[in-house]
Amino acid sequence: MTDTVVRDPYSALRHAGFRRYLVGNFLSNIGRQGLSVAIAWQIYKWTNSASALGLVGLVSVLPLIAFVLPAGALADRLDRRKILMWTTVASAALSLALVLLSTYHTSLPNSAPLRLVNELLRSIALYFERHVDPTQLHFDNPALPLIFLILLLQAFVRVLGNPARAALVPLLVEPTAISNAITWSSSTFELSTVIGPALGGLLVALSGYTSVYLLDVFFSLTLVVLLLGVPCIAQRRRPVPPPIRSQEYVSSGAIKPSLPPSRSIFLPFCWAERWPCCQSMRIKFSTSDRPDSAGCAQPRRWVRSPWHFSSPIFARPNILAWSCSGRWPVSARR
Repeated sequence: MTDTVVRDPYSALRHAGFRRYLVGNFLSNIGRQGLSVAIAWQIYKWTNSASALGLVGLVSVLPLIAFVLPAGALADRLDRRKILMWTTVASAALSLALVLLSTYHTSLPNSAPLRLVNELLRSIALYFERHVDPTQLHFDNPALPLIFLILLLQAFVRVLGNPARAALVPLLVEPTAISNAITWSSSTFELSTVIGPALGGLLVALSGYTSVYLLDVFFSLTLVVLLLGVPCIAQRRRPVPPPIRSQEYVSSGAIKPSLPPSRSIFLPFCWAERWPCCQSMRIKFSTSDRPDSAGCAQPRRWVRSPWHFSSPIFARPNILAWSCSGRWPVSARR
């Protein structure tokens, strides 16, 4: 007779901190999804251009490409709760700026920089919409460049906060409830992607664009208030190993590697005597026939620097691995 494991589907919800995070994150995602629908409708109404909607997606993805890796490193080094709170406050402030621009866009002065940006956007739209009558495209609103600037800043602060938002979940529950917490977090996110656009479209039809932006401000600040009650959990950091001095490996064979071979190799290596493709590599070898303390001959050690390659095909990935690791790719083999 086999023992059956009883799983608690509500184990993550028994933690008060996770409950507060789950509710706040759910509301914040609803506001974000509603804002994305409202801003797309407003820009299309102002410009009557499908290319303008494509530019909305472009300004949203550029910060993701440029800052996703630094954002992950920032979430590993700093308090994730504070990162999420500050980026949410910044996003709420930018949504409030959208409210002001939508309300007073007719009062903005049509200055020369704004006209220049509008002409640039118009030329981009004419390039992709050659089948459309140019008189039907309207890029004369002075608030349009400012709208794109706010969208770019919002994408930037959300890219900075997304890694901390996702990595905060394991810090709010016990290790045995992490999988259940991820399930609840993913389910509420998918639900918000359905509710948010529907609610945003309904509010646009009933009361206009500013109501959706105000709703995003309110839901974002709700997440910040709920996170204030979540205790700050200390993050565990792995000890940093000492740096490897490659010159000492080459000059003397008496120094032992500070890392095991499996930790010190960042890219797959090949030997020149086995594969002809490695004949173009210049590899520094250091051999020693002196016996060690156990009476055995010391193994041959070899070092590769980022500039020890004559072929740029092999040099580029090696430079990347060396720059990301901050250590020389050193190995020891017989």
